[in-house]
Amino acid sequence: MQKILALESLRGLAALIVVFSHIVAAFYPALALGSSQAVSHSKFESIIQTTPLGALVNGHVAVIVFFILSGFVLSYGYFTRSIDLVSAAVKRYFRLVPIVFASIILSYFLFRLHLYQNATAGAVSESGWLAQFWQQDTNILNAMWQGLIGTFAQLPDPTSLNPVLWTIYYELIGSLLVYAILGFVGKDDRRWIIYAIFSFIFIGTFYVGFIVGMALCDLFVHKPHIFQKVGRMPKGYKLGALFAAITLASYPAYVSTFNDLGLLHKSLIVVPSMDINRNILYGLAGIIIVVLILTSHKVKSVFEFKPFVVLGGLSYSLYATHLLILGSFGAAVFLAFKSFLPYNFAVLATVPLFLVVAILVAYLFKRYVDAPSIKLSSALIKYFGLSNKSGRSDAVEKLL
Repeated sequence: MQKILALESLRGLAALIVVFSHIVAAFYPALALGSSQAVSHSKFESIIQTTPLGALVNGHVAVIVFFILSGFVLSYGYFTRSIDLVSAAVKRYFRLVPIVFASIILSYFLFRLHLYQNATAGAVSESGWLAQFWQQDTNILNAMWQGLIGTFAQLPDPTSLNPVLWTIYYELIGSLLVYAILGFVGKDDRRWIIYAIFSFIFIGTFYVGFIVGMALCDLFVHKPHIFQKVGRMPKGYKLGALFAAITLASYPAYVSTFNDLGLLHKSLIVVPSMDINRNILYGLAGIIIVVLILTSHKVKSVFEFKPFVVLGGLSYSLYATHLLILGSFGAAVFLAFKSFLPYNFAVLATVPLFLVVAILVAYLFKRYVDAPSIKLSSALIKYFGLSNKSGRSDAVEKLL
């Protein structure tokens, strides 16, 4: 299970990268969109955007990694313990909904108390992305609908009380897709053909991450000799693979103008379709990182560093709540600092305070919402009389 904990840490780092990407989108929009599409506030934006450093603020690749990890972990119980897929599918919704519901209700009260300052902050930073949220009036019934059904049934838009939860729509459907494929092909020797077909079908969508994760888990469980061979590779090759993964992950997700790409990233255009190109690059990056974690003792030991493991435990809560904190507390603090500090100093002073509050709120959600939701999902499975043969450990359950 140590390797699973290392993957949980990877999920935590991916969540943190999403947070960084939203900080960038809020205060340095040119770093996210390109200098021809947005105003630039610092010369460092171009340096980060055109080098492998861009991987640190690429939330899109972090989401792909989330989905690869989901495909991997959701399949792990089936390949190792033959879990009941029906109960797992039902449990998935009840595992996701408490955090979704609580975050949307929190957002509703922030909205009603006029605590969102994102529109004003977005006008100062010239970030249309930040300014667009929480501009449409709503009521508690609509909030409850979003929290219980709407988020899972339709893609959230800028009028959503928690726009970052667009990934939950894909997470639930992608999870059900994994269970459906597992139920259809089981452990049939021809399942690799099915993996290939579905990967091709979904190559331009987020669902490809789930398929890749499922196939990767299948290899890990049933063909461990492949991972053992990778583990015996010289350190230099592993370092080269890690650097390659970081470079692939640094390809800008939202730059739409060719001239805004640096020479390095121009060389990474392998297909003309932007969506497919990103998914190929980010999928390869995710595969390399997961394989290195599972095969390299040094890489795994880094990810098992206790603060990373703790961050992994907070990942779902941090992901679900950070945008609410950025649009309220973060925006208000930025505006306060901007009243007497130059722009970049105001951002520099804002970010640490925002991160502290965001992590604190994530901890509270983890303790009082997420942890009980794990017990709730198990209790509901028993209540409805559905079989649960998984026998999964807490480490695996936390990843789900």
